[in-house]
Amino acid sequence: MSQNACAVSGVCEQAALPIAVADHHPHFRAGVRLAVEKLGHYAVICEAADLSSVIDCVLRERPRLLLLAFKLSDGSGIEALRRLRDLSVRVPVILLATSIERAQVMLALQLGARGVVLKDAAPDVLLKAMDAVLRGELWISRSMFADFADCVVNGGGPLLALTARERQIIDCILAGKMNREIGQQLGIAEDTVKRHVTHIYDKLGVSSRLELALYCSSGKFSV
Repeated sequence: MSQNACAVSGVCEQAALPIAVADHHPHFRAGVRLAVEKLGHYAVICEAADLSSVIDCVLRERPRLLLLAFKLSDGSGIEALRRLRDLSVRVPVILLATSIERAQVMLALQLGARGVVLKDAAPDVLLKAMDAVLRGELWISRSMFADFADCVVNGGGPLLALTARERQIIDCILAGKMNREIGQQLGIAEDTVKRHVTHIYDKLGVSSRLELALYCSSGKFSV
């Protein structure tokens, strides 16, 4: 619809954002297409099943976002990320995985992925992740945060400067709990939790829960 027509009718339809989907299984790609196109915000403009078709799809169609499976028919999404990085291709990528280890999450983010979502997550979780990544944010499914929790026990450096209460709060954050839930669990006010979180962020030089999780594993994996 043209701008003039919009001005006359008062109704304008926003163009759907073009995205690409890469997975070795056609049924999964079809399911993702159905889920993301249902609300009309996104349009799948190309699909890929293997490494070469992923690269070709991104270079040819220039999608605004790539939903990339951890497993492809002839390799992995990690290798696809590596190839895109080597080609200096800048496209926001969300890695989709049935299961994934912490080291693989870290490696994917180091290679340029902007989010990691488990395949069994509800469709609205994937859509929230897509919206967040396109806003320039990072996204990791809430259920993955617990896998970073051992940094509270094993971490060194600035982590050693944390108080016992701050360590408790980090443990709760990495378990996916929000401030109100943390306050209820620890028997303190939500405002007190917020103050502790601010002090934690200042001590560790981070500004979000995701950065905290990444900080806990930083430096342990190389690309």
